[in-house]
Amino acid sequence: MPYKLLLILMFLLSYINVFSQNSNNSYLELNFAKGVHGSGDITGFQYGILFAQSFSKKLDWTLSFEGSLHDEPDTPLFYSDEWDPLYNSTLHNVTSGLQLGAGVRFNIAHTRWHLFGFGLSSIFRYQVTSLPDVTIVEYPAITGLPYPVRVFITESPYRTFAVGGSLKLYYGYKVSDKYTIGTGGSFQIDTNGDTIGSYFISVSRKF
Repeated sequence: MPYKLLLILMFLLSYINVFSQNSNNSYLELNFAKGVHGSGDITGFQYGILFAQSFSKKLDWTLSFEGSLHDEPDTPLFYSDEWDPLYNSTLHNVTSGLQLGAGVRFNIAHTRWHLFGFGLSSIFRYQVTSLPDVTIVEYPAITGLPYPVRVFITESPYRTFAVGGSLKLYYGYKVSDKYTIGTGGSFQIDTNGDTIGSYFISVSRKF
């Protein structure tokens, strides 16, 4: 993790700890999601922790720290030669990131047992990826070699920082005065041109 991101995270956690001790209208939420990263259409997971403070029954402000891991094999590539009947030369693409978010939640419906609404958040994201911009496979019929040749063209950096925004729709059911379980969907986009769509489950505790 980049040291600047770590310092910001430590500051936010300290702020959350102090603020939650002096408030009766705050809650902490853990969430886990599954979805698709738009660059390469790679499936994977997201996870995170969110702190929220209620302004009113209809409006909360939020701080979050989230991570994502998307991976899948590239186009299958196998070949054989006189020494081995089958070689697996399939690449495995991975895109992973960490991000900080700050925003608001609008509670459209908020009753004793049910909660429904949407959240808007700005994000600051650090991401790494193994995806090249262009991949070309040249087969023995073209090269005259006894095995396929992969050609990679990469113009974009493998490590990037970006800012962006996210939209989340959520539903929560209050199992007690302190705990709520929920589900929903989210979509985000950033200045690096990456998009992530997902659906999630969550559990939160009120302080």
